[in-house]
Amino acid sequence: MDSFYSSRGPLPQLKERPRERLGGDLIGLAQKLDYIKGLGIEAIYLTPIYKAGSYHRYDVIDHLSVDNDLGGLEAFEQLVSRAHELGMKVILDLVPHHSSPCAREFMELLHSNDAASSFSSWYRFLEDDLEGLRKIYEGVLKEYIAKGCRGSLRPQGLLPPYETFAGVWSMVKLNHENGAVLERFCHIVREWLRRGADGFRVDVAHGLPDSFMRDLYACAQESGERPVIMEIMGLASSYPLGETANSAMNYEAYGAILDFLTGKASACEAARRLSLEYLRLPLGVANAMYNLVGSHDTPRIATLLKDYGLVERAFAIEVYVFGSPSVYYGDEIGMKGDHDPDNRLPMIWDPGLWERGLQESVASLMRLRASLKPLRIGTFEADCVNPDTLKVVREWGDERAVALVSRRRAHVEEALKELSSAGCKPTLSKGLDGPYLDGYLMATCRGLNA
Repeated sequence: MDSFYSSRGPLPQLKERPRERLGGDLIGLAQKLDYIKGLGIEAIYLTPIYKAGSYHRYDVIDHLSVDNDLGGLEAFEQLVSRAHELGMKVILDLVPHHSSPCAREFMELLHSNDAASSFSSWYRFLEDDLEGLRKIYEGVLKEYIAKGCRGSLRPQGLLPPYETFAGVWSMVKLNHENGAVLERFCHIVREWLRRGADGFRVDVAHGLPDSFMRDLYACAQESGERPVIMEIMGLASSYPLGETANSAMNYEAYGAILDFLTGKASACEAARRLSLEYLRLPLGVANAMYNLVGSHDTPRIATLLKDYGLVERAFAIEVYVFGSPSVYYGDEIGMKGDHDPDNRLPMIWDPGLWERGLQESVASLMRLRASLKPLRIGTFEADCVNPDTLKVVREWGDERAVALVSRRRAHVEEALKELSSAGCKPTLSKGLDGPYLDGYLMATCRGLNA
């Protein structure tokens, strides 16, 4: 969140990102909403904005406060006001899987003289020994908590006495079988909706019980339909979507796109994988999936593909795949970076350092999606023209939107003839040379013969 822009001006350009806060804030983001809107973006998703200890803020201390380094609640209200003025939604990152040791519930448990404290069942301890926990507090946690849970907490040779996220001491897993935990997060959801948020992405949703997600989702829908996006790192279709959420991060499509463009999978294999996942999902959920070619959990797409032309094709496929396309900040201008934290380098605001052709193409693709109903709510079919060329067809009513995407120069004459005979008209293309395609071609068709 704090890697984008500061109300005090652009952030310093770095070759490596330190695991510390860089100074970006919510007012700075609000000042750049016109830029984001100009890309054809209709909603912004914010990683955690709450009071927390780390630079990434996934170790939440208080879900109902806005971190002062980001400008506090007033800055959030200004951001929401400006976003809504521009017709954009604001999606918050909810973190119900774990909390910081500095969270009120954990702190009260540590200092309670009652082993049956109301918060003793909020977390999942590996041993039923409150005194043992207090000894670890005196030896390990006390200094860390005194610093406001800032900095690193990695005791050598010791395992946490409680369940965590990925073994991280500063991310204490909550007990989702405790109804009070659910009640707390329902209150959090209601309060942020009251403050103007439009929906939520649920962090580590694949680590939450289905029953917890069902009830949390129901709480989010009390005041009308709201987007709830589950973070699922595997097959989203293996979860009861539609009951637990109305969207999920589409990592299956991400993998198929990446494997196709890097040569690990043929167009036919990529089409098979995309089609299979589409058929597994409820239709309403499929068209609401959170599509991505990059995120704060993946290396930058320009780093993975090593070719801006291929990056452009990744966005082209993403726009045509079932679901809603997204742009991870900086991917549209060709920013590079490997795994965390270098995939979270400060946004580059010097236009002289941008890949302008890529940026313009991304904006054109997003505008194309907004203009074509089949790309938003239509049915989905994927096929291959040849091993190097993917074909995607979206249909709604009597209108079809067709995309051909080649990862290298490929002969597509027969596919072009089919489009022509069906009366399809090109809407966007890059790399078409007679019967050969080394890029992508988008076309729209009327009727059912395309």
